[in-house]
Amino acid sequence: MRDRIEIWRQTLITDENDWEVEHYVLHRTIWGRIRYQSGREFREKGMAGATTLATFSIRWRDDIAQQDMLKSGDTWWNIRAVVPVGFKVGVDINAESAGEPPSHD
Repeated sequence: MRDRIEIWRQTLITDENDWEVEHYVLHRTIWGRIRYQSGREFREKGMAGATTLATFSIRWRDDIAQQDMLKSGDTWWNIRAVVPVGFKVGVDINAESAGEPPSHD
C-alpha cells in the first residue's frame, strides 16, 4: 500500500446566489495499491481520446460508493465497481480514467 489515493464525493453546496449546486469535495485520503489493467484509444466525433483501466486495492472500508471519484496524482478516475475482498479484509475498486476533472471546491 504505497499509492496515495483521494476519494471525492459529490455533494450539494449553496453558492453565492443561494442556488444548490453539485460539486465534488474531498471525502478521504487513503493508501492503496494501483494495478493498471489495460488501455484503449478511441475516436468520438472526430476527436481522439484514450482511457485506462485500473484496480485500486485498499484496506476494508464500507464508505465508498460507485458514484464517488478517485484521484491519484494528476489523474481522475470514474469508479466502475466496488468489490469486497474476503470478509472485511479489503476492497478492490475497478476504475476507468476520466477525461476531465469534475467541478470541485
